[in-house]
Amino acid sequence: MRILADRGYSTGKRVGHVAEAGGQATVRVNTGSLVLMDDRGGELDLVRCMRPLKKPGVIGSEAASARVDSSGGSVRGRLCALRKTEEAIRIAQRKLLKEASKQGRQIWPATLEMAKYVVLVTTVPEDEWTDS
Repeated sequence: MRILADRGYSTGKRVGHVAEAGGQATVRVNTGSLVLMDDRGGELDLVRCMRPLKKPGVIGSEAASARVDSSGGSVRGRLCALRKTEEAIRIAQRKLLKEASKQGRQIWPATLEMAKYVVLVTTVPEDEWTDS
């Protein structure tokens, strides 16, 4: 079973549930609810991972694990990202700024940076689904 979901389902618990059932998940990353870890178990710096993707349409991936619970359990997978076009970036950032203004909050610089990309995490093995 393979599950494709938007960021409303982007939690470690949900990704872990699919993996426990023997399935594979691909979800759009919600940076506020899904904690991704590097190979050493430290929190993955998503902004740093995006920096090499400088041109629209460029795709990149790297190994990552989704933290599924507070005790440190995790599911191995890959972080995959696509850089948006300049127009799509402007639209996404404008939308974020408008929503923040309506709610009287400030936007973190990292939030505006992440709006430049479509970011997924997948547990589908690379030999079954490549990022190219």
